[in-house]
Amino acid sequence: MKRTLRYILLFLPLFTQAQSLSIEQLWASFPTSSTQRQAQLRQHIQQVERTFDKLDKLPVVYGDLNLQRNLIIPTTPVPAIAFDPSAPAGTYIPLRFATRWSSKAGIQLEWTLFDPARRGRKDETNLAAEKVEINEKQAKQSWERDATLAYAAIVLATKQYAMALQDSTAYAEILQISRDRWQAGRESEINYLDAQQEMERKKIQRAEAWTVLAAANIELQKYAEIDTILTLSSDIPDIMSYLDSYHGHDYAVDMAALEVKIARLQTEQTKRQILPTLSFNSYLGAQYFDNDLRLLHMDSWYGNSYANLSLRIPLSAYVLQRSALQQASWRQQLREEEWQERAGHDQVATQKREQQKKAAIKKMESLKAIEDLALQKKEVLWAAYEAGRSLLVNYNAANSAYIAAQQAHWQAQYDWIDLLLQTAAD
Repeated sequence: MKRTLRYILLFLPLFTQAQSLSIEQLWASFPTSSTQRQAQLRQHIQQVERTFDKLDKLPVVYGDLNLQRNLIIPTTPVPAIAFDPSAPAGTYIPLRFATRWSSKAGIQLEWTLFDPARRGRKDETNLAAEKVEINEKQAKQSWERDATLAYAAIVLATKQYAMALQDSTAYAEILQISRDRWQAGRESEINYLDAQQEMERKKIQRAEAWTVLAAANIELQKYAEIDTILTLSSDIPDIMSYLDSYHGHDYAVDMAALEVKIARLQTEQTKRQILPTLSFNSYLGAQYFDNDLRLLHMDSWYGNSYANLSLRIPLSAYVLQRSALQQASWRQQLREEEWQERAGHDQVATQKREQQKKAAIKKMESLKAIEDLALQKKEVLWAAYEAGRSLLVNYNAANSAYIAAQQAHWQAQYDWIDLLLQTAAD
C-alpha cells in the first residue's frame, strides 16, 4: 500500500504541494530536449557547408614533394645521326635519360576562375539548409504533440487508478455488509457469492489501472526529467484551455514547395551544363637528379615552373542537353502538381477537422450528462440496497455503468486533445 500511495502523490496535485510540472512548463522545456540538441547539430553542419561554398571560390594551393629511386634506369634508343652526322643511316645509340635518384619539390596552385556548376552548388546548400529548418520545425511540433499526449495520458491514468482504488476500497465495505447479512440470514448465499466475485473483479481493475499508470509514467520520461517532479499541476481542462488557440502546421506542404524549388534549380543547372569551365594552374619548384642521394647538393637541383590557362568546353553536353532539359522540365511540372495537390489536401483536412471538433464538443457534453445521470442512478440504487429494497446485483450494474461513463468521458477528452494537435499530415 505504501508504494501505491507514493504514486498517487506523484501524480495527483491535490494531495501535495511539492515541485510540480505544468503543461506550459513541459512545452518550455523543449530547448533542453534531445530533439532540439540534434537540431542544433544539424544547424552546425549546415553552417560548415556554407563555409565550404565560400572557400570554393579561392584557389587551392598544396605542396608537391617526391623522392624516387630508380632500381633499373630505363634506356631509350636514339638515332645515332643526332650525335654523329657521319653515322650510317638506321643506326641507334642507347641512351639513359635518368639517374639513380630523382626528386621533386614545389608548390602547386589550382584556381577555377569560372565553374558553371558553382552557383548551383551554392543554391543546393541553401535549399538543404531550408530543408533542415523545415524538418526542425516539424520535429518540434511532433515533440510538442507527443509530449502533450504523454502528459494527458498520465493525468487520465491517475484518474483511472484513483477511481479503481476508491471503488475497490468502497466495495470492500459492501462485501462486509453482504457477509453480515448472509450470516444473519437476511441475504442469500448466491448474492454473497456474487459480491465476492465482484470484489475480485475490482482487484483486477485496480491492478490493470496501476499498470496503465506505470506505463504512462515511463512514456513521459522521454520528454521530461520526472525524477525531480512530484506532481503534474495541469488537469485535463487546463490542457484543453492551453491548446484552445493552438493551430498545427502541415509542414508537408512546405516540403512539397521546397521540392519545387529544387526541381527549378535542377532545370537551371541543366541549362548551364553547356557553359565552359575556365581554370588557372601554376607550379613553382625544382627537380633533383643525381646518381647519389645528396639532396643538399644544390648543383643537382634544376628549376621547374609553369603557368597555364585552361578552357574546358563540354561538347557532348550540346548533344545531350535537349533530352536532359526535357526531363528536368517534366520533373519540375511533377513537383508543382504534387505541391498543389498537397496544399489542396491540407485545406480539405482543415475543414474536416473543424467539423470533427464541433462533433467532439457535442460528444463530450453528452458523455458528461450521461456520467452525471449514471452517478445519480448509482446513488439511488445504493440507498435502496442499504434499505433492503434492492438487490446488490442492481447496484453493481449501476456502479459499472457509472465507471464506464466516466471512462468514456475521459477518453473523449483525450481524443479532443489529440484532435487539436493533429495536422493534415496525420
